[in-house]
Amino acid sequence: MKIKVLGCMGGRIPGQELTGLLVDGELLLDAGSASVSLTITEQNQIKFLILSHAHLDHLYGLAFLLEHRLYADIQEPLKIFASSEAIEIVKNDFLLDEILNPAVIQNLERLVILSVLEPGKSYEVGKYKVEPVLVNHFSGPLGFFVSEGDSQFLFSSDTGPSETLWEQLKAHSECQLLITEVSFPNRLEEVARLSRHLTPLLLKEELTKAQIQNQVIYLYHLKPGYLDLLFQELSEIFEFDLHLLKLGMELDLDVLLKKPRGAEALPSESAHRKVPKFDFSKDLYEQRQSIEREFGVSFEQGVIIFEEGELGRHLYIIQEGEVEIYRIILG
Repeated sequence: MKIKVLGCMGGRIPGQELTGLLVDGELLLDAGSASVSLTITEQNQIKFLILSHAHLDHLYGLAFLLEHRLYADIQEPLKIFASSEAIEIVKNDFLLDEILNPAVIQNLERLVILSVLEPGKSYEVGKYKVEPVLVNHFSGPLGFFVSEGDSQFLFSSDTGPSETLWEQLKAHSECQLLITEVSFPNRLEEVARLSRHLTPLLLKEELTKAQIQNQVIYLYHLKPGYLDLLFQELSEIFEFDLHLLKLGMELDLDVLLKKPRGAEALPSESAHRKVPKFDFSKDLYEQRQSIEREFGVSFEQGVIIFEEGELGRHLYIIQEGEVEIYRIILG
């Protein structure tokens, strides 16, 4: 399975998009960003949409997906799967001619097929097996184990602290990849709990409960107003090998699982050997050539750079007047 990241932020800002993961070009997990990250041709090739819940940041692009299918006269309806609660919300509060193009609503029966998913059951969705699991959020929330052949990953979707989710993960020893959330910095733990999201410290507690073994861990849903603080706080979690989803990233499970991780990653005390020296009395942006020579990358001012080290991964953020180097392995 190949997973393309269409969007992975907990809010929309220039250059970042809302939640959407596209599997093999045909299975869409959440529709927050499909209409802005894919061409119309690519959108019309989607066969299945699985909604984790009915919040707008996971639903936003559905309106335009349906419009484009209508205009292109796509004969095969889009098969949409979600919990019964989420489907009722979508039908009663979103698929309305007061909100969407009335032509879409008038042709809704030929454009979509809505199907209910129940936790604890297994469903065949095209060539994929989908196993919904209850998570701690709102508006009919579900996470999903998605399997195809020998490959399996878990998309937790938005969730606060949970017991059921991690018990299910422990029971799925064949699961190779975990995509889960972290939204708010630690100082906003009360907000996170009220909105049923996670902070870095809560994430650490959840992963400890899950008894993570060999799963590769990728994080999404960071709130864009707190990125620097979240990077810093995540960098202080040493117990788990954490990575960040990035817009446009493609995860090939076959390739991903061959990479060294965990204990094989570069020790933090060795990381200084990879860091170029800077003259802090001068404009750091003007010294970017040393980064370009060292890592073979080029960038503009303020750009976040992800570059793979010899045995681990390091995140460099180059900003005007300062350089911040985070230890975390945030692939």
